[in-house]
Amino acid sequence: MRTIDRYLSGMLLRGYATVVVAIVVMLALENLPRLSKAFEHVSAPLPLLGASLLALLPEYLAIANPVAIYLATAWTIRSLTLRGEWQVLAATGMRPARAMMMPVFAATLATGLQLAVRADLQPRGERRLDSLLTAARVGAFGIDIPLGRVVAVAEDTDLLVEPGVDSGFRAFIRHGAQTMTAERAEISRDADGALVVLLTQGRLVVSNEGQLRATTFGRLTLKIDDRTAAPPAVSPADRMDRLTFTELWPLIAHETARGGRAPATSSLLARVQNALFCLALPWLALAFAVPPRRSAGGPAILLGVVLIVVNLRTSALVEQLFSDMPVGSAAVHVGAWVLCVVALIRTVSSREEGAVDRLIGDIGAKLAALRSPRSRRLSPVLA
Repeated sequence: MRTIDRYLSGMLLRGYATVVVAIVVMLALENLPRLSKAFEHVSAPLPLLGASLLALLPEYLAIANPVAIYLATAWTIRSLTLRGEWQVLAATGMRPARAMMMPVFAATLATGLQLAVRADLQPRGERRLDSLLTAARVGAFGIDIPLGRVVAVAEDTDLLVEPGVDSGFRAFIRHGAQTMTAERAEISRDADGALVVLLTQGRLVVSNEGQLRATTFGRLTLKIDDRTAAPPAVSPADRMDRLTFTELWPLIAHETARGGRAPATSSLLARVQNALFCLALPWLALAFAVPPRRSAGGPAILLGVVLIVVNLRTSALVEQLFSDMPVGSAAVHVGAWVLCVVALIRTVSSREEGAVDRLIGDIGAKLAALRSPRSRRLSPVLA
């Protein structure tokens, strides 16, 4: 039995690691353009991109972990079935519950990992990313303005920076009806993210009803509201997601004493429910992974991934809409999912092997049959 457990553990571990790496890489590539745009005007964007992706790693892991434990279990069961090894285990008298011991143990570890990530690592990572984006927005990492090219820094403002004397910069600015040139310019951002341009030894030209008025100045400070540097709006649910479990407890105690809406309690219960759902994934894999006889099967496995996504969405929806009764709504949500999973597993287990794959195949055949008469009616016309 230990040999069988080690064999199953190796298959589960390889499948789990493959899925986690694949999902993390795909999510990182998906967010790379957005992060690149956020850091396109800093002096050294590559280290900031690396730090941002590292801060997002816990969030990616929280997404990949349940999908990985489900797919690893499903692929293991399907591979054993196609090679006849799953049937051999059943023929030796091994009960399904005993054969599923290693997948259930792996799911228990995944539940603990999911709870740890959602409780502490993910909130810290999101706060770290927020601090990096805010620092870049206010110019803490420098402002990379391309030299010799006109840049539209605001709706009514264009900026041109060229090399000047003594390693400085010269600037040409069109700001509404005003045009400014200066022999030296220093550019920074204030706490609100607005560009602050300090001009020295320059000339100001103002256009007023077709009349031009020019004047010279020694020092001039120009503040330009950069809309692209505005901080992103953060919803109350997002603010709660940035708090760890230890930071949520005082808020939960205050909500309990005050009554009314309890977003902190809802946030904690949503994370706990998300972690506990990992315990059901091996059994969903058992229901969907076994292919029909004399067939490779496979499409039914995708239904489990769909259920994971639906569970995540419904959990977030309950957290947002029913924060005035968090415990009751969370209990109803968990109970509904338990009944759904149990009913689904019993229904599939009471039918022949690969029943879900066969059902998907039948639906596909019926859809193809609905299209074929139409194509036969159109063929003479086309001829």
